[in-house]
Amino acid sequence: MKEDSMAIRSKKNRIRYFILKKYKLLTRSEYIEFPKDSRFFSKLRSLFKLAEEPNFSLNKTFNARAYLENNYDIKQNWDLPPFLHFVLHGYKEGRTLAGGRLIQKTSDELYLFYAGINSARSLKGNPNRILYLSPLPTSDGVIRWRIEFQKAYFESQGKKVDYENYLHPSINFETNLKEAGTIIIVRPSENKYYYEIKNSILSSGKDVILDLDDLIFDENLVHLSGGYLSRKVPNIQILKDRANFMLQEIATIGRVNCSTVGLVEQVSKLIPDVETNLLKNNIPSSYISKFAAANKNKEITTEIFKILIISGTYTHNYDCSLVYCDLLNFLIRHEDVSISIMGRCELFEELPEKLARKITRLDYSDYDNYINEISNHDLVCYPLDKNQFNACKSNIKYLEAALTSTPILVSKLDEFISVIKNGENGFFFEDSVIEQLEHLYKNRNELKTAGSRAYQAVLLNSIKD
Repeated sequence: MKEDSMAIRSKKNRIRYFILKKYKLLTRSEYIEFPKDSRFFSKLRSLFKLAEEPNFSLNKTFNARAYLENNYDIKQNWDLPPFLHFVLHGYKEGRTLAGGRLIQKTSDELYLFYAGINSARSLKGNPNRILYLSPLPTSDGVIRWRIEFQKAYFESQGKKVDYENYLHPSINFETNLKEAGTIIIVRPSENKYYYEIKNSILSSGKDVILDLDDLIFDENLVHLSGGYLSRKVPNIQILKDRANFMLQEIATIGRVNCSTVGLVEQVSKLIPDVETNLLKNNIPSSYISKFAAANKNKEITTEIFKILIISGTYTHNYDCSLVYCDLLNFLIRHEDVSISIMGRCELFEELPEKLARKITRLDYSDYDNYINEISNHDLVCYPLDKNQFNACKSNIKYLEAALTSTPILVSKLDEFISVIKNGENGFFFEDSVIEQLEHLYKNRNELKTAGSRAYQAVLLNSIKD
């Protein structure tokens, strides 16, 4: 019985230690001394006793009363002190310390906190310098959303941010690597160059974070990926090998930034001890301003009902196939409907001439042109298979459409549910799209209203740079 009691007490202390470390309430020397210094346990007990108070506040970033007032579901079902609810559940759910759901509503200091960047942890290098490492080219969408858009924010806060493709490093690579206080690794690939660099920065004591934007680390779910379902990666072992490599990197680095709540949950499920930070995708306000004129003059056409299907890569062939028949039926029913296809979707080929002339394939040139092409349409249709893999995807397509006040019709998945209220700033469909399409065809005024509201929401929650 005594051993059981000691085991329980030890587990509680480990949990409490994690919380103190997560929220930087211990000095570095205290971390090192744990659990040798008995004063540590006194600090634990005093903190958690205070945390039970209804008006508990912490370092001007957490206020228990504000947390309850701004998270009504917690207030109504209060079974934990607010602070404990946040550190155990709330931060993984995307809630902020002070309440609300979006990171951008918090202070600048708190944004850095969510990004996992803390000057105190940059043991070597300049704490105001951040270096992104990746094998991806600058044209890749991952680079845009996980590096360029985040970079705009950090630079507005006085930090110097660099990006290096470690497969094709610049002449300043060694300097950037040496001087950076925080290094964020994005989508690493398994090769000797990566291992050499990773081992070097881990041994240097620098602040190292792995960035995750997709569910590519669980071998039991890779069969649900678009690449496999679309038969573009026929050998599933390739996906499993990549998943195991990524899972190993998560465990080795021990700290990850995730773009969605679903990714946070999956990481925590597979490797509970890994420190996770929720850093959602959002657009810098400076980039939004580039399309202000397009939004101001946005009008829904009355002559031709223009639908844009965004398929991205070939991996979305399977997703598009789910609505293929509905879309063809919709085209057959209405002469004044056209469909544009942006991306590499291989469907809608070899159709009868009557239908083929109503379908346009658009080239993906550069990102600005891509956004402008969206603005030329009345509605964006973005189908996704409702599975666990897609449930972890970010709501990027909603953000991109909203840039030009264009509403989106999308599958009902968690990340889209978090930003879209059906019929107000976007539209959902379940198994079939044709019912929603028919409704919107007859009520086009709803498109303009929803698009305008989507734009205002994205502007409000943009990265303030």
